[in-house]
Amino acid sequence: MNLSLILQILKYFFLELGADFVVFSIFILVSYCLGIQSLKLFRFPKEEKLNEVIFFSFTIGAGLLAFVTYILGHLHLLYSWLFWLLSLTILVLSRNNLHNVFKRIVSEWSFVGQKPSLITLLALVIILIHIFYGLTLVLLPEFNVDATAEHIAIGSLYKHHHKIIPIPFMLKGEWPHLTEMLHLFATMLRKSSPINDLINYSFYLFFLFGIYIIGRRFLEPRFALLGCAIFSVSSNVLMVHLLTGVKEDFPLNLFFLAAFLTLLKYIKSKESRDLALVVLSLGFAAGTKVIYGFIPLIAILALFIIVALYEKAFSLKGVALTSALVVALAVLMVLPWYARQIVYHHNPFYPMDPLHTFKTGDKSAMGSDPTATKENLLVFRHLLPENPDVVQLITGIIKGYILFLWRMTTQPDYFEMTTISFSFIITFFFILFIKRPHPSDVVYTGILVVLLYTLFFFSLANIRRYL
Repeated sequence: MNLSLILQILKYFFLELGADFVVFSIFILVSYCLGIQSLKLFRFPKEEKLNEVIFFSFTIGAGLLAFVTYILGHLHLLYSWLFWLLSLTILVLSRNNLHNVFKRIVSEWSFVGQKPSLITLLALVIILIHIFYGLTLVLLPEFNVDATAEHIAIGSLYKHHHKIIPIPFMLKGEWPHLTEMLHLFATMLRKSSPINDLINYSFYLFFLFGIYIIGRRFLEPRFALLGCAIFSVSSNVLMVHLLTGVKEDFPLNLFFLAAFLTLLKYIKSKESRDLALVVLSLGFAAGTKVIYGFIPLIAILALFIIVALYEKAFSLKGVALTSALVVALAVLMVLPWYARQIVYHHNPFYPMDPLHTFKTGDKSAMGSDPTATKENLLVFRHLLPENPDVVQLITGIIKGYILFLWRMTTQPDYFEMTTISFSFIITFFFILFIKRPHPSDVVYTGILVVLLYTLFFFSLANIRRYL
């Protein structure tokens, strides 16, 4: 290896990637600063645990940052100098918040003089291996077609025109783009491919952090770390799949996890500030994907109704009013994304076209748009006619729902990675037979299992595997 090649490699790692990591750090810090200010507005307790302050500040802040970028795009203000000025202004104005959190990190996360247990060391080693393994994945050249042709390309087109524009030649050009707005923010600071993967990577890191927080609420730190390590190992295949390309899955699931954590707090506290965080998290989740972004909203509402009634924490009227309020506010938050669909395609659920069916009586499930028809043919190609009507589609979904467990058993290769995830739902049910619970526990747990089964069936975009 000659000297010039060595110098080029060093230049790439220390200058090119170094600049990417600077932008990566700015993104995390700006998100935290926006989030912590929001938590203060909602009067988040000052004595709240450091882990939860950092987690919720980043999660809520990232969603707000996406909306800020979206607004600036519609105001024709997509200029790099403006985003640098905005970022630096936020960091300067929030310097006290940053100083306080770094001070708390140094004092509360210090392991000096402590002798970690074997479980702690084992868990930390496993987690760190997966963190660095994930980092190597995101630094690989981007080769995912969806990422290069859509998720990254959308922001690049907006940046080129200095504003948000219609993209009629791209099927997903006007879908909810909360995640794409975050990639656009990073692209405005630096034109680079790895920075988009690093943004995706940040959501993976905070998702692991959220798993630890769940464990920490009920367990000792070492067992919470062990739970996080077990999750890292069990989701290894999924991690590889989602980190080798820029996707919306980790942001969607992080907002879902934040909504779940705040829901647990709200059921106990009944504080409006906790409900506000639930709504914000669900609204951000709904903005990451068309239609499927509402899956967390349905899941959280169902979980809230079941737990609230089981624990008798709310009256039936209180449950109904709270559920209605959450739905209304979450839908209000996602309206800016679906409004574009209405303006450009006269259909909020494009490429699906239920309005066309209602107006014309055409029972085709494909819709009226030729481009949409081509896309939907990929979705409904298995076990259905080439152009199914609504009745055939519904019948196929019911058949797939009933036979799902059987097909998972007889055709495991056909379902790729989903078998691993679904095993947790099955295992959950057998807890009943170990603890010998009260009959009412059996009923509510059975309802939860059916809910998880149903959500899992409808949660993936590739419904074609189930039909």
